[in-house]
Amino acid sequence: MAWTRAKKITAGLAVLLLAGVVVVLVLRYHRQYHGPSHFPKGAWADAGTRDPVSALESAAYAAAQGDGKTLLASLTPELQAAVHRAWAMQGKAKGLSEEDFLAADARRYSPSILGFRVLGEQVVKPDQVRLLIYVQGWWYKMPVALKRIGNEWKIAGFR
Repeated sequence: MAWTRAKKITAGLAVLLLAGVVVVLVLRYHRQYHGPSHFPKGAWADAGTRDPVSALESAAYAAAQGDGKTLLASLTPELQAAVHRAWAMQGKAKGLSEEDFLAADARRYSPSILGFRVLGEQVVKPDQVRLLIYVQGWWYKMPVALKRIGNEWKIAGFR
């Protein structure tokens, strides 16, 4: 009986320890975003690439303007390669440049987006961040991965 009770106490302590570790990890790697959080479409601008949120706003603005060159430049090399593969399969035969192909794709989705809200920010590594955004007009949450390359933040994916 004493052995059973000791096992229960040990198991309870292990659960508490594990919960404490989880809380510490969550607090360390996930923090509430404290910068500007609401970005209505009418207020989007070329905000630069000095931080992840500015880079996301600049990419959204380029997409809304149909600026394929800037939109392509706002992506990491890996994501640019994915765009290149999609262009080679679909856009090249239509006689479109990669920039025009990307701009046309962005224009297709842009009218239904009314803005976005930044809900949270997770620092994955010092040069990698994941933002949780709420896309207004689509009405759902979406994680956006960004990566710093040199002094610029670029979109690395939507995952």
